[in-house]
Amino acid sequence: MIYTTTNFSEKPHELLDPNLLAKDGTIAPGGLDVTDDARLMAYGLATAGSDWQQWKVRDVESGKDRTDLVDWVKFSSGS
Repeated sequence: MIYTTTNFSEKPHELLDPNLLAKDGTIAPGGLDVTDDARLMAYGLATAGSDWQQWKVRDVESGKDRTDLVDWVKFSSGS
């Protein structure tokens, strides 16, 4: 699970639960990067153990994915 918080004195909230990505458990996070201002998180998803990933961008405050999407990423990371 990936959590976020504004400071260590408050309770963190869940940003991404990998267990909810696929009912059959065949999708796994493949990497992530967060913007310097911590507003956006880019993360890769690998399906069925594949080296190919799909990268998405999630708004940290709302916890919702944006429409940004990059398919067919292999051996790379976000920046």
